[in-house]
Amino acid sequence: LRVKEDTFKQQKSIIESKNNELSEEMKKNEKKLQELYTDRLHLKNELSNTKDKLEAEVTTKKDLERKMESLTMSNSSLNNDIIELKGNLDREEQNKGHYHELYKAEQEYTKQLKDELSDAKKNVASLESLNETMKNTVDEIKDSHREEKTGRPLASK
Repeated sequence: LRVKEDTFKQQKSIIESKNNELSEEMKKNEKKLQELYTDRLHLKNELSNTKDKLEAEVTTKKDLERKMESLTMSNSSLNNDIIELKGNLDREEQNKGHYHELYKAEQEYTKQLKDELSDAKKNVASLESLNETMKNTVDEIKDSHREEKTGRPLASK
């Protein structure tokens, strides 16, 4: 009985020792499990933050693409406006040359008209002088005819 009792005590002691070892190992494993759980939470938070950042970047990228598309359309519109303005400028330059030619022609025509007017005034003055001379000659001829008819000189002489 004693041998059995000693064997039992030894086995009990071995079991208690094993139990203590297992208990220690279980505590270590619980600690590791807690660390893993904490790491998992950190990774989950990091993943969530990364997901939020990526979604923000995707939104930003889409916004930038829309802005880029809008700027491309605006640039295209501005290029068309520039082409139209260049065409207008070319036409204005052509018109400017044409108007300058018309202006020169108008100046020459105005000078010609002034010269003609001056000549016409001279002609009118000459005609008026000639008219006056002719009136005087006609008056003299009339006077001369009257003298011949009446036979006496006129008192106005």
